[in-house]
Parts: sequence; C-alpha cells; structure tokens
Amino acid sequence: MDRKFVMMARLTLAVSLFGVVFVAMSAAPPSEPDNCDWVAAGKGPSLSAAQCTADAKSCAVELNRCLGGFNYADSDKWWLFTAPEGLRQNVAAPRHVNHQTPQHGRYLSVYVNETARDALQEILDMPVAPEDVDLPDGSVIAKLNYTGPESQPEPPWLTVMAKIDGYCPETVGGTCNGGDWFYYLNRFGNFLSFEELIGVTESGAPIEGGRVPAFGKPSAFCTDCHNPVEKADFLWSLGAALWKTKPVVKREASASYQPADAVGGITPADLCAPGTVSPSPRLPPDVAVPPSQIQNPVEAQRMFDCFSWRSFVALNWTADPRQRGQPAPTLYFTVKSGERVWESYKETFEVFQPGDPDWTVKPDQWNERAAIPEACKSVIDGLSGDALDAFQSRAPKALQMVSKTRANQVLNETHQAFGNQFNILIDQEGRLVRYEVRFNQDEFQYLSENGFADTGAYSYAGPKNVKDFSFPTNRTGLTRAGSIEIKAAWRELCAGPVCTAAEEKAAKRYYAVPALKYVPGSGKRPAQCSLIGKAGLIGLHMVRKTENAPQWIWSTFEHIDNVPPANQAPTPGVDYTLYNPQCDLPDFKPSQQACASQRPGILPSNKRPDFSSKRAECCANLQLMENAFPEPVKTALGLAATSKAKKLLRNHVTRLDPIGPTFVNSEFARMIRSVESDNPFQYYVLVNTQWARGARNPNTREVRTLSCAQRDFVDRDGAPCYTIMPRNGADSLRLRNTTMETFQVSIDDGPDAKHFSSAGCMNCHGDAGTDFSFVFLDAQEISTPIKAN
Repeated sequence: MDRKFVMMARLTLAVSLFGVVFVAMSAAPPSEPDNCDWVAAGKGPSLSAAQCTADAKSCAVELNRCLGGFNYADSDKWWLFTAPEGLRQNVAAPRHVNHQTPQHGRYLSVYVNETARDALQEILDMPVAPEDVDLPDGSVIAKLNYTGPESQPEPPWLTVMAKIDGYCPETVGGTCNGGDWFYYLNRFGNFLSFEELIGVTESGAPIEGGRVPAFGKPSAFCTDCHNPVEKADFLWSLGAALWKTKPVVKREASASYQPADAVGGITPADLCAPGTVSPSPRLPPDVAVPPSQIQNPVEAQRMFDCFSWRSFVALNWTADPRQRGQPAPTLYFTVKSGERVWESYKETFEVFQPGDPDWTVKPDQWNERAAIPEACKSVIDGLSGDALDAFQSRAPKALQMVSKTRANQVLNETHQAFGNQFNILIDQEGRLVRYEVRFNQDEFQYLSENGFADTGAYSYAGPKNVKDFSFPTNRTGLTRAGSIEIKAAWRELCAGPVCTAAEEKAAKRYYAVPALKYVPGSGKRPAQCSLIGKAGLIGLHMVRKTENAPQWIWSTFEHIDNVPPANQAPTPGVDYTLYNPQCDLPDFKPSQQACASQRPGILPSNKRPDFSSKRAECCANLQLMENAFPEPVKTALGLAATSKAKKLLRNHVTRLDPIGPTFVNSEFARMIRSVESDNPFQYYVLVNTQWARGARNPNTREVRTLSCAQRDFVDRDGAPCYTIMPRNGADSLRLRNTTMETFQVSIDDGPDAKHFSSAGCMNCHGDAGTDFSFVFLDAQEISTPIKAN
C-alpha cells in the first residue's frame, strides 16, 4: 500500500472517530472503570500506551470487562472477518473450523470493530494487495475460541488485539514486537500465565503472578506467532485474505529457460525410472522442464519426487572439510566419517545478530565457522578414545536449547513452528526432540552482499524499504544451486554421553552423530553444555528455489521408524520413536472427543481419570502443557519445584496422510543398499513434495505470486495464480512431517473427532514468508550471541 495513503487514512479515521477518545492519561489505572459504550459504538478503548505499559494487567482487566461478555454476532458495529472471503455481517452460524492454529481451539470466530472494519474494507477493495498495512488506532480484533464441537453449547474463551497508539514496551532488533497492538488471552474467565498452566501450590491451587502473562506483549502466547504477518499489521486473517486472493508486487521475469542437462525435455532419468537411479554428489540443477508442459499430473509429480531424492543424496554426501557447502570430491556416498553437505551450511545465528547494533556480515565470511561455545570446550577436552575420534572427524554439532522465557514460534532448536509455548516434542524415551536450521551459500551471498543481514536493516517481514525482494534461483545464485534452506529434527539415541552396546546397535538404523546440548546463559545463570552420545536424524525439510519453481520445491523426509503408516496397525517388533502402541489399549486410550475438548493443550490431572498422565500421553498429535520449557530451563526459571510432572510426558504421534512417492522411495532404498548394505539412509522416505503448477506466466515468464487457494488456475477476479500440487481431488494435498509439524492438525466435528493435517508448507510460507522464507523472523528471535570475526 502507498505509504501516503496509509497515513492519510489513519489520520482521517483517527480524527473522525477518536478525536475526543484518546486523551492524555496518567500511567496509573483510572480510579473508576470507564463505561463500555465504546464497544457498542464499534470504537476503541480510552487507554493510553503509557498506562498500559505501566500496568498491563489493569489494562487487560479493563478491556475484558467490556469485551468479555459482549454479543458480537448481534451488533451492527462488529463484523465477522473470515479468510479469504473478507468481512461479513449477520451470520447465522458464526463458528468456523480452525484449520491452521491448534492453540485457538477447534472452532473460532473473528470479529472486528467498526473502526477496523472501515479501514479493512478499503484495503480489501484494492485490486492489488498493498505492500504493507497499518490499521488506525482504536482498531479492535476479538477472536472467540471454542474447544468443543460446533453443536456443543459452551462459553467461548477470548483472545483480543486492541491497537493503542505507541504501545511498544518491547523492541526486537529495532522492530516493535507485535506492533502497536495490546494483546490478551482470557480463557474461561482467567488471565492465564505460564506458571498458572503448569504449576500448583501445595494445596493444588494455581500459582499467581506467572512470569509469562497472557496480556500486554505476550510473546509466548501471541506476538511471536503473529510476527510473520507483520506486513498485514499482524493479522493472520487479513494476510490470508490479501495474499491468497490478490496479486502482489510483480517479481522477476526471465527469458525462456531449461537446465543445461535437460535440453530436449523430460527423460527417464528425470523420472527415476528403473535403472536410472545412481548416487551422485551433484545437485540436480532444476526440474527438467516447466511443470506446465507436462500434461500427465502423475508424471509431473514423479519428476518433482525424483528431484527431491536426487537432492537428498547430494546434500547428504560427505562434505568437503575445506569448503562449506560442497561435497568431498574423493569420498563416496558413505556415512563412515565427516559431516553432510547440508550440515556445513550456515546456521541462522552465524548470519544474523540482532542484539549487536554494529553487526554486519560480508560475503567472504562464508567459510568462517562460529567458535565452539566456551561452556562446551571443557566437555570436548574431557573426551578420549572413540568419543574423541568421532568429534575430530567432523565439525562439532551443538544443538541448542532455548533459555529465555520467550518461546520462539518459528522452528528452532526446541520448539516447532506456530504451536505456541507448548509445542515441544518428546519421544517415547522421554527425551526432547531438537532442531537446527541452515541455509546455503547462494542465500548467504545474497543476504550479505546486499546488507540484508545487517542489524537494523530488516524486520520480521524482511528487509526494510526494499521492494521486489527475491532470493536467487539456480540461474541467478552464486553457485547456480539456487537458494536452499534446511530444517532437521534430531532425537537422542543414547541415554548418556557414552552409548551402550545396545544403543550403538540401534543407532545403526539412523544417520547418527555425537552432539553437544548447549544452553546459553541467562542473567546470573552460566551457560551449560553436555554431550549426547549419538543424535539420530529423524526428519529433514529441504526447500529449494529454482527457475522452474520460483515458489520453491518443498521436499520433506522422515525416518521410517518415527510412526506407523497412515491408517495401518504398527509393525510388530518396530521400536517407534514417536508412537506408543499401548495407546491402543482400553486402559490407556482416551476418547478423541475428550482429547479434542482440551485443546489447545492437554493438562493432566490426577482428579480426572480421563486425563491422568498415562491417558494424557495418549492424546494423539496434541500438545502436552506440562512439557513447556523442559529441563534445564525449567530449573533456571524456578519452576521445577512446583511442576506436577516428575518427568517430561511423551507425545503420541500418528501419521494422518499416506506417504506419497512409494515407487521413487523404493528405487532409492534399493540403490542405497546396493552401494553400502548398512547405509542408514535406506531407512528414510520422502513423505511428499509440494510444488506450484502455473508458477510463471507462460508468455512473459513473470513469476505468479497469487495462490489459487483451492481454485483452478484463475481466481474469482480473473487474476492468474499458481496451484499448490499435488492435489487430492479438489484440494491441494495436506502435507505434514510428524517430527516438525506434529501439532499442526485440525479436528472435525464428527463423533470420533477425526484428525486431519493442516494445509502444508506452501500455504503457510506463501501467506506470511518473505519470498516464502521465514529466515528474517527466525533472525529476530535467535538467542545465541556471537562476536564478528
């Protein structure tokens, strides 16, 4: 949106609607509560930024006094806001199924006041989506959340965003965390805080005065999840309404193009036909032809699945220790020594340091590595024998644990993406699943040479004051690989720093490496470091931007021992990482309806037989509240003594969608066994590959930025769009990696409360990412300070 238009609209609305409402107030709360006429009038509250900064809870209480019991559906000043349809009024059934956000219950209704409605309507009427949005002060968004079935009468619990001019008690990297919005969450009459959810007194009463309150700027509850849609003024519904239904700024066009080794069209090798699969350290440059040229959708999908597997082999080749991101030229596809190519890519914290105001990074720093944390040096110095040899054969891997009370919402070292502070995954051994995020040299080069990684040059939504931001493809990048981002999930295979003989034997089915568990220091608490005897790879996301796939190619892999196949009984004798066969037994299995009614997370209770710890652990694919902030963070926060849980509760996980490319998976498993009979990569499968059909205008080669959002190749306004593939009937396939999108499930309203996966990678990244990437959001929330070399 033109910045002048935004400011004029904001000024006009502020003058006409709030000229006498926003008056100077003292920091102390009013001695007598204000009346609630402003709610009925569709206006904003008479609360100042200074007041709410000084006493956020009093502001939350005052807001909820007026908003908590209001009848939004019967008001002509409040409008229902649904995505992508926009604004609606006088709706008979206001609840809508919640497809994407488990923390808001099974159903929800989003209402906006008249102030927000007037501004939103102007934005939604624009033929092209604006660059960014700035709603006027006094806008209020009220979300009614329902945990039970649509037919079940129940009081909703409320989450609210109220825009108060200048309300910004916290900045991150020079950006206001969560905008000018005041957020709060009130569940069934209580303002929740972190300790109130997991801690009790000796008498069993909730602890008061938690460290992470659900009001003000509650990072763990609200703002970190809303930050990806900063350009939509932190409103997910608006982001979906805009960027799924309207074209945005046009991106690069290019001349007619095909990869150098694919001239002449698609070949059997591009489809991984029998006899054409062989190990190679060379990344495939691109899919062979623009997918729109392939009429057979099965053949097109196989081309992308073949691309995914060939990329998997190349990226899991032994890395060259002299050059980050490159395969070792003299080593074969073996796991006997050395790190993988993708493991030598840069981690986010090596490139972004928002806590350092003078931070900059240069292209010639690609080969530099961050120093081993001081707390870990003594651990390595104490190694000897085989353990020391294992560390000396590769760059040490330090898997970090979040040490702050703020729960980052983009996939990081302990938390999964967009699942609030309870999105920690615990395997069936009771151990924490950890993550790492990396990107390649082409992406690093683009960020560093343009100054996009300099502190102060970016916000959650990407580089400031930069239009047409576009990561390089395999045609424009430094190495001609295209931008590549990697997310990996790891489990602890050994109980201690030294693996037993039985653990070593079990570890042979995994790509397994020794690793360090590093917890950065916080306040007076020093940093901590310990050794994981073997960390086993259980999940791997690989996303890559190419000329024929400018919306990126989304490939996700898992270990076959994570969970049983969808809709199948567990295989006898398999020790599943995330699935508990006992949960099928009557003594353990709670009803799906009972589990669903407890969303956004299960809180075990000895007073409720259905939710004792053993039954809570069998609520499939749902978050367990008592796992929030695991040890040693829990101890550092002073929570261990009050938590009801003696240990972390295990998550029971099921696969909801069949694994797609069975033929290509079989071909590569056969090939890997033929190369090395005990190579553990034979036990990994491609879950599926997402890609965009209609990615470019076939005449101009211009990149299409509009998702068809379950429509066929033209949207309702006639604007060209791309379709997310593969499709299951009329809908794009729901894609979920059980290790990294464990809790991204929706629950239907049938008698069995059946689970189904959320919409998948491209939907979320296309809505809120910067050129489909969340690297800038992750950059704002990293917690590991380093010094420039």
